Amino acid sequence: MDHVVFLNKRFKGLQKIIQGEKRAESRWANGKRSPHGRVSKGDRLFFKDTGNPVTVTAEVVDVKNFFKLEREEIQKVIQEYNDTISMTEKEIEFALQKKCGVIIFFDNVKEIEPFNVDKSDFTSMADWIIVDDVNKIRLDA
Repeated sequence: MDHVVFLNKRFKGLQKIIQGEKRAESRWANGKRSPHGRVSKGDRLFFKDTGNPVTVTAEVVDVKNFFKLEREEIQKVIQEYNDTISMTEKEIEFALQKKCGVIIFFDNVKEIEPFNVDKSDFTSMADWIIVDDVNKIRLDA
C-alpha cells in the first residue's frame, strides 16, 4: 500500500525527515482512526507539508500500534521512542490527551520530484491517505 502523509509545517517534520533526525512518524487519536492498524512493513510513505506537494518518500520497516492507553502509558511510549519520532512539546501534550497511537518506522528516505495529490475522494480533514497506488491520485506539481 501507499500512504500520503501530511505533516504540519510548524513542527518541521519534513525537514527533520530529510536531515535524518526523524526516522518514524506517530499519530494519536481517541479511537482507532487511520492509519492505526492499516500500515505494514514494506508499504511506501509519501510525505508532504500541508499546502505543499509531496517531496519525500520512504519505506515502512516496522509498525507499533497502541490501543486503550492511559496518559502514563502514552508518556512511557513517547519517552521510549521520541529520539526516533522527534515530537515537539506541543505534539507530546496533544498525544497525552489521546488513547490510541501508532508509530511507523521508516528507512530509505529519498527526496523525489514534487507532485500534488487529488484529495477529492477523501475527507477534507484527511491528514493520512491510504491508496493501493499513489499514481492513482497523483497530479503534476
